[in-house]
Amino acid sequence: MKPNILLVNDDGFDAKGLRTLEKALAPAANTYICAPRYQKSGESHSLTLNRSLTAKPCDGGWAVYGTPADCVCMGVLELFKDVKFDMIVSGINAGPNMGWDMYYSGTVGAAREGSMHHIKSAAFSLATFNPKADFTAAAEISVKFIFELLETPFPLHSFINVNVPDIPKEEIKGILRTRQGDRRFDSEIASKDDPYGGKVYWIIGDEFRETDLTIDAAAVQAGYVSVTAVKIDTTDFDFPLRYKEYENED
Repeated sequence: MKPNILLVNDDGFDAKGLRTLEKALAPAANTYICAPRYQKSGESHSLTLNRSLTAKPCDGGWAVYGTPADCVCMGVLELFKDVKFDMIVSGINAGPNMGWDMYYSGTVGAAREGSMHHIKSAAFSLATFNPKADFTAAAEISVKFIFELLETPFPLHSFINVNVPDIPKEEIKGILRTRQGDRRFDSEIASKDDPYGGKVYWIIGDEFRETDLTIDAAAVQAGYVSVTAVKIDTTDFDFPLRYKEYENED
């Protein structure tokens, strides 16, 4: 039997990366699309709680007027509630999701939300912001990896984050298991005067500058596919807490 795969993203329902991956998966999997109607990059793991959600059937799936994490909840709990999903796949994102960017990423947020529903989940990104990027090679690599992951036991509440370099398929050197780097996106503020005497601002970041191939960004820069296993639990057991013990005497 073909596996059932829920496809989500943060680039929007009509994004090239999502559609290329859907087409690549179609011969071997049952795909179900539940994606934001419009671009939702940088939404992280946010849920829409202060207003109602709208979802409309659209071109073979559901377009949700909400965040990527909303789409996972809607797809699993309502719109495809009669489907038993074997995996949730988020992407293919246009742009890298590495280092601390993973905390801002709606693509990664959707995969994290999927793992909270006890479903194998993975995020896939093509490491380029080129609007004319070709996702074909990334989709082929992603499909191969997805079927390997379907046969892989996942620890509870863990998921996979994959970044593919934007180079010809034949130039990709291989796949490396990596760790999350520490590159920040919000490292600079750019500003410009607006026509009304005020200013407009943009939050921007530096290019990745890593050399250690065990780090996600360095692996991608060197021509490897980066694969990072991620835990939801971020508890720091090594933090040197100092506090006085307190007991309720009542």
